[in-house]
Amino acid sequence: MRCSIHTLQLAIWDGLNKNHAKTFITKLRDIATKLRTPTFRSVLERKYRLTQSLDTVTRWGSTFDMVDSLLKFKDYCEQVTAAGATDLMLYPMEWRHKIYEILPNQKKQL
Repeated sequence: MRCSIHTLQLAIWDGLNKNHAKTFITKLRDIATKLRTPTFRSVLERKYRLTQSLDTVTRWGSTFDMVDSLLKFKDYCEQVTAAGATDLMLYPMEWRHKIYEILPNQKKQL
């Protein structure tokens, strides 16, 4: 007999692996990876007392945690982008993307 939580997690993971969502999450993961480099990490630790997390396949809810921490650094990413660095660039519509609305609800259900 399957655990209902595990079944829900598999359904969520299946939805996140659809082509559009997968492409967008890959873009978010690339930005999160850049924020973990020593230069950006030290700035984030000084300014926010936090660092960027990454998602992992084996940790439930880690994609939510990655997106949630990225949202906390939105202002910083926009400042760096305005200064000319395109590594951390997301367009305004991407910051408002529906995945940001979907993920928090899914974590609450877990």
